[in-house]
Amino acid sequence: MKLYKFIIILTFLSHAAFSDDIHRYGTTAANFLEIGIGSASGGMGEAYVAVANDLSAVYWNPAGLSSLKGVGIQFMIQPWVVNINTIFAAGAVNVPRIGTFALSLTQIGYGQMDVTTLAYQEGTGEQYTANELALTFSFSRRLVPWFSFGTNAKLVQSNIWHASATVKPIVSNFATLTLAADALHPNNNTESINIGFAFKFKFPGNGAIVFRGGQKALYMDEPQFGLTGGLGLEWNFLNNRKIVVDYAYKTMGILGNVHATTIGLNF
Repeated sequence: MKLYKFIIILTFLSHAAFSDDIHRYGTTAANFLEIGIGSASGGMGEAYVAVANDLSAVYWNPAGLSSLKGVGIQFMIQPWVVNINTIFAAGAVNVPRIGTFALSLTQIGYGQMDVTTLAYQEGTGEQYTANELALTFSFSRRLVPWFSFGTNAKLVQSNIWHASATVKPIVSNFATLTLAADALHPNNNTESINIGFAFKFKFPGNGAIVFRGGQKALYMDEPQFGLTGGLGLEWNFLNNRKIVVDYAYKTMGILGNVHATTIGLNF
């Protein structure tokens, strides 16, 4: 028994001694897929895996698509840092007794950049751009009231100039408070935690307003992410059809601040 305890303690000490040395920064492809989708999630510090129940669940947790009723569409545009822009569009349909099918497209544009060479370090007069695309097909089904499953099939393509690559709650009658936390263990960075909240105030028969806040990348080694906030508006019309508009504000340290707006329609 003494030997067993010694081995366990030695293992823990060894992990503590080496876990902070190697984080494999920049060692994975298609890192644009780490950019969160949806303004509601951004407003909650991207702590959204457990609460995703709209079309952004394609990114966060496809099992959340099982909450969709009928047909839904969603569109998001997110101006990122240094002229990088993110566009997300998705559509889904729920087939009774079968499940929910969704198709989405994520596009990242890096803007125009000057072509430079060793001989013309100020630029050759040419410009180039880079784009990345992810096409995702999703399926989700609710098996029992408390359990759903979901899966994604994804096609990813990266293009730069002449080159490209392809890789195959507490609830009341009128208000809901949701608290969420995601613990992350990535293979190309340090471990971190995202936390967030959403307070939804309902206007029966008309819609709702949602206030969100959060913090991304707690305990990450030298993070540039900070506090987040957001606002959501839902408007019901014409026999349970609904328009949803979400806005998010995210702080990113020396990289500046990011705004994101998402519009959705359920019918």
